[in-house]
Amino acid sequence: MEDLPKSHVYSFSPRQLGEEWSSAIDLQVLNMTRRPLLSVGLIGKFTEGQWLGYDYGNFSVFDGENIVVSCSQTSSLPEVSKDDLAVLANYDAESFTVEYFGKKVPSSESSLHFSAYQSRADLGAVVHGHVLDFDPLHPEIKAYFVANDLPLTTSPGKSRDIGRELKDVIRRRPDARIIGMMNHDGGFGLLSLGVSFAEACQQLVDVNARLTHWLGRSGAA
Repeated sequence: MEDLPKSHVYSFSPRQLGEEWSSAIDLQVLNMTRRPLLSVGLIGKFTEGQWLGYDYGNFSVFDGENIVVSCSQTSSLPEVSKDDLAVLANYDAESFTVEYFGKKVPSSESSLHFSAYQSRADLGAVVHGHVLDFDPLHPEIKAYFVANDLPLTTSPGKSRDIGRELKDVIRRRPDARIIGMMNHDGGFGLLSLGVSFAEACQQLVDVNARLTHWLGRSGAA
């Protein structure tokens, strides 16, 4: 597959409503909480393969009024600033259009984040990371999720279908905290749903550690 310009990483139609937005989110605390995701490689930048040079992973936080999401191609930054975040104002599934406030285009997974909040009133954060260096359909990764009764999605990443499938998964499993994402760009996707950003990040770090142990034990690492 030929590499695309970074401006084409997202497949939805972005519609900027304005550059300015306000939130009570403490960026210092957010960056400190986000740091372990970078440390273990759940978010970052691809260093090989067809997505070489692209960032992977994203997050969002609901501040009580707005869904604040990380912008496209910002995941490898040591720290994010307000300019690296955007507010999701609306998502129209039929036209695959994301409306937002911010200086940069929001994450390529913005439709996924918006769909999650539409489906769960208690959500305070959604964090999406990748398990790299494994085929997206690696049987041992799928086996871990099946063995631990964790839900899986099969729709292609960044598609309008993945948002719809996520809604269906949450409807069937309203208690789900970790969701595996097969057929995902650059590796196996992990989605963490939490009542807070700290909880969502920690859940992701924990499941990554357990999955790494599982793959090592099975000889698949």
